[in-house]
Amino acid sequence: MIPAAGTTIANPIEIRNNDDINTANTSVVKIDGRVYALWEAGSAIELNPETLETLGPKTWRDDLAAAPFSAHPLRDRDGTIWNFGLLSMLGGSGLMIWKIGANGQLAAMQTIKDEHDGYLHSFAMSTNHLIFVLAPYQSGEEGSFFERLQFQPDLPCRIAVVPKDALDKPRWFDADFAMAYHFADAFERGDEIVVRAARHLDLAEARSPRANLMRGNADAPRPSPPQLVTLTINLRNGDARWRASNQRRMLATIRERAMRRNRFFTRQHRSANAKLRLPTRLRRLTCIAESKPAIAMATPSCPKNMYSYPSRAARKRGRVGWLAACSTTASNAAALRSLMPSTSMPARWQ
Repeated sequence: MIPAAGTTIANPIEIRNNDDINTANTSVVKIDGRVYALWEAGSAIELNPETLETLGPKTWRDDLAAAPFSAHPLRDRDGTIWNFGLLSMLGGSGLMIWKIGANGQLAAMQTIKDEHDGYLHSFAMSTNHLIFVLAPYQSGEEGSFFERLQFQPDLPCRIAVVPKDALDKPRWFDADFAMAYHFADAFERGDEIVVRAARHLDLAEARSPRANLMRGNADAPRPSPPQLVTLTINLRNGDARWRASNQRRMLATIRERAMRRNRFFTRQHRSANAKLRLPTRLRRLTCIAESKPAIAMATPSCPKNMYSYPSRAARKRGRVGWLAACSTTASNAAALRSLMPSTSMPARWQ
């Protein structure tokens, strides 16, 4: 048998590179009409979009064959795909940053080095920056990768903030230890970047999530749920801090603002709302601003099935306000339309 990332295999056969053990089973992305199955330590594996037949590893450039192309790429507004790969998968330290154009071609690849060993599964993206949060770890001597992985909570997280227009000029920050597999969203606020993530409190569980279930131990204690946290990075003074969020209060606030008060939650909340699995009617609701021109700014990113109506709260304050909702399916569009009285909607938005 071949080696595995999370389970020790006795007497495994020798492998040539990471793609020999690439399970391509973590996520799927479509780029320029082509479909790729992804795993965090190897190549993107192209699939036939009609039959799902495996076509083989994607080599973005000849000298980058089998380089890690992680499982959670992010798509920018212009169609650019951003991703990373851990250099530790190749025996080094630091990151590879991938920039794939909307045409499916490699636009840039940049390596950023760091002397500390750090693990991450995904990353965050704001308008102008990519944010990589590396949890410090040491590697044991025996077992599979995740069995050797030993997080070091006494050490700080290393955070790389990389300008999209200058991939070779990362800024490094330190923050208290936290282990987060997945990030919701990131936005820029003055000199700060604010990132939301799901932090794991049980490090043993975080090292190999759902390992007991995979081994059939149905009676094992259920792990503690992850905690919604906010990471604030100050670009001016170099400070980076975690803050726990009240998830229940956040959900209640979103529902109340969206459904009852017709008030606004900002575009920066959209990804977080989707990650928190709000009902369909709320998941795609987007607050864009309390001004009519803001609607035009938002429409290019979601030109179809866009509906809006004046905000009652804004009218009371004597301001023109609009609540916009975006849906990509007819059923969702109908549901969203039912939330918004047609008599309140401008003709061009009905």
